[in-house]
Amino acid sequence: MKARFIMRYAGHGALNHLTVLDDADQVIRHIVVDAGTNATYFPDVAEGEFEEVAGSICASATRNSVDICLTHADEDHYSYIYRLVEYIKEHAQDHIDAIDHLYLTLLADETGFANDPAREVDRIVSGLGALANDFMQKNREDRFRVLGEREVDTTLWQDPSCCATFKLAYTNLCASRDDKNGNSSMFTFKLGSTVVLMPGDSTGETFRNLLDDQDVRDGVTSTVSDADKIILVLPHHGSVHSLEADGFLAGDDPDNHAINASRLHQAITLLVPNANAQLYVSADHHDTNGHPHEWTLDQFSTVATDSTEPMPIGFYRTNGGVYEELVNFHGVGEFVVGAQEKCLWSTVNVSNPEEPFAQFVYDEFED
Repeated sequence: MKARFIMRYAGHGALNHLTVLDDADQVIRHIVVDAGTNATYFPDVAEGEFEEVAGSICASATRNSVDICLTHADEDHYSYIYRLVEYIKEHAQDHIDAIDHLYLTLLADETGFANDPAREVDRIVSGLGALANDFMQKNREDRFRVLGEREVDTTLWQDPSCCATFKLAYTNLCASRDDKNGNSSMFTFKLGSTVVLMPGDSTGETFRNLLDDQDVRDGVTSTVSDADKIILVLPHHGSVHSLEADGFLAGDDPDNHAINASRLHQAITLLVPNANAQLYVSADHHDTNGHPHEWTLDQFSTVATDSTEPMPIGFYRTNGGVYEELVNFHGVGEFVVGAQEKCLWSTVNVSNPEEPFAQFVYDEFED
């Protein structure tokens, strides 16, 4: 058995596609985690990549072989989901029955979902309510799951030989019910000694709760502890703001950057312990948010193992570009990490629009 993980170029967005194949190279599972782009600023930027994913699924999907997952309800993660389901309904051999489960991470009252799921889904994510109706009309209510409450270490799919396992590691860890990023779900896939971690736009508060909750820590540890290679989708496109500037990792002392860095390193070490790590970053070629940020890359690439030797980190991103420091951007200013001054934000130099960048980043692994 083997699997392919492709992070497709989605501009400022996310489009992650896992394909699981048997020993005869026949596809037995498609797993899509997030499918969207920020259409307001990057309209149609990833049309070709979306069509590649949709076409690949429809060419090989069989009944109940596709899982579509949303880590959180931001446009740059969900805007293609409705179209993907519609495309599968029209072109796949078994139409909507090709979809095994639709997992949507949405923050709302569970009672509302129980009473009128289509209305509630549409209220939170305009347009997706139609998906709920489709699933209800097909008597597939059990296949449509709203992840609206705290949940930890849940197996969503496993092949009969138990070689491959797809899990929900955590969801809704933050107390604030309007924090979509902080309450992102993290989905994990494990095949043999390789693990893929997909944490959506998880924030510093998410990782603080990850460290403070024994059940969450135990679940993550059980997934990654014996991995020889870990592919980590960098949270929030490599943003520094959600991991550092919000100060959540420091707890009662949010301005203490040293505590933030220390706690973040603890969280990273929990996610990638003593293993070869590859960081995958989904960001736009002309992303003026400065994704991925140099500070974030430094934190994830300089964590030491128990032997104090640096971990061998591989870094792959869907955008390219030369970074320019932009001091006092948004009035945030500078801070010190160790002895080196870095600013909180940077921006991509777009003076050379012909600069090459990856359309996707890719890996293949076996059990």
